[in-house]
Amino acid sequence: MEKVVVHLKDGNLLRGSVSRFPPRGSVFHLTVFPGSTLHQIDLADVKAVFFVKEFRGRPGYRESKSFPGAAGTGLSGRVRVECEDGEVLVGYCPVYQAGQSGLFLFPPDRNSNNERVYLLASAIRKLEFV
Repeated sequence: MEKVVVHLKDGNLLRGSVSRFPPRGSVFHLTVFPGSTLHQIDLADVKAVFFVKEFRGRPGYRESKSFPGAAGTGLSGRVRVECEDGEVLVGYCPVYQAGQSGLFLFPPDRNSNNERVYLLASAIRKLEFV
């Protein structure tokens, strides 16, 4: 089970865990935290799924949005994404194809609470390689 924070397009957040996340599917199942209620989530309602280390995160920590040197990262495809709601995300996108339903971003800051983020294409206003 992986800890996730689901950002819905309507601005609401859901915290819980997933055992399998199908980026090519149309729905996924989330066990909501606290408790153990299982919900079916329609990806059409989702902005992004943040795979996190801890639900609480690190209050007060300011995550770096700059990219360190590429040596040793094993990842390429540095991108800056502006979401429809104005939020800006940066990260490494190892695989990107125009027209896909979404993409995975890996944060450039190794101390980030996010391990990776799945961002739905329908939530993206602008994507640029940097």
